[in-house]
Amino acid sequence: MNKSLILLDIQTLNNELSNNRKRSIKIIKRLQQEPTNLMLIRRLKKIKLDNENISKKQHELWKLYKEK
Repeated sequence: MNKSLILLDIQTLNNELSNNRKRSIKIIKRLQQEPTNLMLIRRLKKIKLDNENISKKQHELWKLYKEK
């Protein structure tokens, strides 16, 4: 895997994080109106887990990029 492909993967993950951030903001706004909505709480938790996994992948890709 060359450096440009690694950077492309990192950019894709950045976009995914950005989209997740937008989604979480919408969910949080809805949760302010309906604080007991379990479906929204579950979605927010799932997005948080996704973000953690994405961050781990990004970190690994940066390590790989620096090694090359």
